[in-house]
Amino acid sequence: MPTRIERFNVSKKRIGKTLLTVAAVLSFSSCNLVPETLNAKAKDGVLDLTAHNFQSEPIVLLGGEWEFFPNVLATNVTEIETLKAQKIDVPGTWNGDGYGTYHLRLTLPEASENFRIHMTAQLTAYDVFVDGRLRAVSGKPGRVKAETRPSTSPLTWSLTPGTTHNIFLRIANFHHRKGGLFAKIRLAPQSVMVNAIKRSIFMDLVLGGVLAMMAIHYIFVFFYRYRNFAELFFALVCVTILTRTLTTGEKTLLYLWPSAPFILYSGLEYVSYFWAVPLGLAFFSCLTSGFMPRVIAGIFCGIAALFSISVIILPLRLYSHTAYIYLPIAAVGILLIAVYLVRLLFKRDRDAILMGLGFLFIIFAAANDALNTLEVIHTAYILQFGFFGMVACFSAVLARRFANSFTTIEEKSQELELANEQLEERILSRTDELNRAKLAAEDANRRKANFLSLISHDLRSPLSGVFSVLQLLQGGLASKESEVRMLAASEKSIGQMLSIITTLTELHRATFQKIEERQLVSPSILFDKDIETYCQNNPERRARIVNKLDPEWKIITHAPLLSHLLRNLVSNALKFSEADKQVTIYRLDDKANAIAVEDKGVGMPPERVDAILQNKRIYATKSVSGEEGIGLGLTICRDLLIDAGGRLEVRSVLGEGSTFIIVLPT
Repeated sequence: MPTRIERFNVSKKRIGKTLLTVAAVLSFSSCNLVPETLNAKAKDGVLDLTAHNFQSEPIVLLGGEWEFFPNVLATNVTEIETLKAQKIDVPGTWNGDGYGTYHLRLTLPEASENFRIHMTAQLTAYDVFVDGRLRAVSGKPGRVKAETRPSTSPLTWSLTPGTTHNIFLRIANFHHRKGGLFAKIRLAPQSVMVNAIKRSIFMDLVLGGVLAMMAIHYIFVFFYRYRNFAELFFALVCVTILTRTLTTGEKTLLYLWPSAPFILYSGLEYVSYFWAVPLGLAFFSCLTSGFMPRVIAGIFCGIAALFSISVIILPLRLYSHTAYIYLPIAAVGILLIAVYLVRLLFKRDRDAILMGLGFLFIIFAAANDALNTLEVIHTAYILQFGFFGMVACFSAVLARRFANSFTTIEEKSQELELANEQLEERILSRTDELNRAKLAAEDANRRKANFLSLISHDLRSPLSGVFSVLQLLQGGLASKESEVRMLAASEKSIGQMLSIITTLTELHRATFQKIEERQLVSPSILFDKDIETYCQNNPERRARIVNKLDPEWKIITHAPLLSHLLRNLVSNALKFSEADKQVTIYRLDDKANAIAVEDKGVGMPPERVDAILQNKRIYATKSVSGEEGIGLGLTICRDLLIDAGGRLEVRSVLGEGSTFIIVLPT
């Protein structure tokens, strides 16, 4: 089953295809809303359409050879009877200022409805008389500039079928670089023409609405994400195309704003023409990193700004010449876009196909409009539709990039959320480790403090005795017998201190060596070796030692640690046992790795047992021979077992003896 991201990618492809289809339909259907013919051409100012089939070809272009009367503003046949007419091809223009009248004698067939003639903007002020009656007007044609009021509104008027009409189209130009019948003149049955005009205006409004919404949308996107200027330039491109859509063709701006000043919408038409390519270059350079140096787009924008200033400060008759001057500049800009798009195709950029297709729309529309401007062809101006095709393609590119950005953000958010959860777990785990380490450090510090206080207390007494003896001997106050006795006591105290130091050395070695180094040993055999050595070094110890450990019983443990524990516990048991008693070593039946050292000595009170098990201060006690024990051996045994993962158990009854149990970790 596809994931949500895969389903979203499929949806994006479908949306992209839909946008491209819409763009193609709008671009190419804008040229010919209804099939028309170019074969019905006038000859010597006469056009007979009685034999034309308006069912198969409903729209006819009234072209061909019309009569033209220069410097004449005629309204009927009577005014031109004595004048010699020139023959002129329509549509066509003349350069410079002037005025004149176009005449066509048109014969229409019988029909069930009236015919209607429609033409888009001509240059630059004109009116229409049919059979001596004024039928339509755009501006006011005059013989001099002061009498002329320019306007370029589309015109339409009706003709009666089954009769011959004399059409007089009067034109005056004192405000543009050229004048004359520039746009095509269409004839069709009234219902067909009305529907065609409505379709054209509706399409311009739809295109304008789409472009306006896109512009507003991407302007808001830019303000919320101002680091990426591609959205801003894309919005400006949409505004430029929208402006050209409203000011060319059917001049939809005049339907929305009938009183719009001529100088305003004429200037907007040229300004939108100047800025189309530079804004497209700026958009391309910001859309794709490394597409082209941004300074190139800046140069083109500077040139467009200069041409736009000419529209503001110069009259139309002067700045209208800039259309020819700007053509090679626009061609160079389009060529640059083509070169960089080819580079993207060779780099296999994933957006190159969509961008290339959008560029083809521009090329087709720009070539059509350029040839119209040069009067090589006489089709509709469709640059705005070409740009709409580009807008559709690049809107799909931006949508894909936004979608990928959102997908990336979602993935990164999920990764960040997972990382935060893992970090929280690690923090909690680390906190637990630190807490355990803190508790261990506090416990070690407490044990160290207890240990140091024990050592300082137990070493102070023998050192004080030795120091006192040395002072007496130095003063010469003691007798010979006293000196011998005091030297013997000092020797005994020094022996006790050496024993304490030896015990401390063993504690240090057992603590800092690696207790993890374990091996398979027999506790019975290990004990026999240690006791044999112990008895040789301590022949005065008369209590009997009985080893009940099974020599076949073996465990995995740290041998030096076990040897040290047994040696200390047995030494302690012998110290507090009478000569006729015995010390027994055996294995507890109920615990696999538990060894007991049992004596029948003096025993201990409960508070002393509690002190041993709870890590409290262990006070010194006298052995059966009167020797004072410091309690350090039991402390060392207890701590070593705890560090190794085991424990020391003590069972004792005062006057009956004690049992010390070594519980080793399994």
